[in-house]
Amino acid sequence: MTFNSIKNRVQSYDKTKYQIYSVEDEAILKGKGSVFNLGFGVSGGAKYDFNFGTFYADISLGYDFLRIPTNSIASTGYNELGSMLNFSVGIGYRKILFPKK
Repeated sequence: MTFNSIKNRVQSYDKTKYQIYSVEDEAILKGKGSVFNLGFGVSGGAKYDFNFGTFYADISLGYDFLRIPTNSIASTGYNELGSMLNFSVGIGYRKILFPKK
């Protein structure tokens, strides 16, 4: 499950010719939207423990099977730029603050 935000710039327009009627129209003018994704995935990794901490590397692959956009900015922009397949890599260091005795 992920929640993504998307922004888009709207060019200036003649405010005397157009009137905003709904919340949806205001969100479009601000150029902001959000997308809620639901999916599944797999992940794995490796770690190596030292006396002073742990080094680790993680890899994950996910697939979103459901997308719910909040408005047309999110729907159009995310469909053009967002992928249903997600890939991530994490490399880092963990320090054990409270070791077991």
